[in-house]
Amino acid sequence: MYQSKLQSFISKVQQHKSVVLVGPMAKSFPTEWPLLPVLGVDGGCNKAPAEKYDFTLGDGDSLAPTLPLDLVFPVDKDASDLALALQHLPPGPLAIHLYGFWGGRFDHQVINLGELHARLMKEGGEVCFHTDSEYQVLGLPAGRHTLALQGLFSLFSPLPTLFSIDGACRFPLAPTQVDSLSSRLLSNEGHGEVTLTANQPFFCYMRKP
Repeated sequence: MYQSKLQSFISKVQQHKSVVLVGPMAKSFPTEWPLLPVLGVDGGCNKAPAEKYDFTLGDGDSLAPTLPLDLVFPVDKDASDLALALQHLPPGPLAIHLYGFWGGRFDHQVINLGELHARLMKEGGEVCFHTDSEYQVLGLPAGRHTLALQGLFSLFSPLPTLFSIDGACRFPLAPTQVDSLSSRLLSNEGHGEVTLTANQPFFCYMRKP
């Protein structure tokens, strides 16, 4: 039965080219994009009535025991619920909004970044970790991107990356090879449109618009 619901969800994602993932660390159900398809991931399904989610999945270890999931994974598995959620998205570039996947256990946090970086490497698109602070984390594919940046921002990638930074910022950068997770691009300051160019997918830690 879940197959027809999953296909309906996938079709909706393909139509909008966007999806909202709600995870266990979410404090409430996101309401910014009421028309976008919503995928509830394990404990993220606790945040609203079932009809608010287009599809739900997980192993149930952070879920209220009375709530059913559309697709249940075994607790003993070799991938996280987020990794398996990403596997159930259609291929191709998507805008992926993540709520409830930032904070909590440090190992989960780092591995969440790794899973999303792998998605960007394979499919392109962009991802955004929405947080409860004044900052968010935007993941972008390789290429040239112009962002409106106000205040502190930092860039990083799990891979050695050729970066350049132009525009309204404190520290522009000529094309420079930067090591993986280097402090070289830590704590820049934007005050308008900034153009970021990279030959690998990367993350931008930035103030919320």
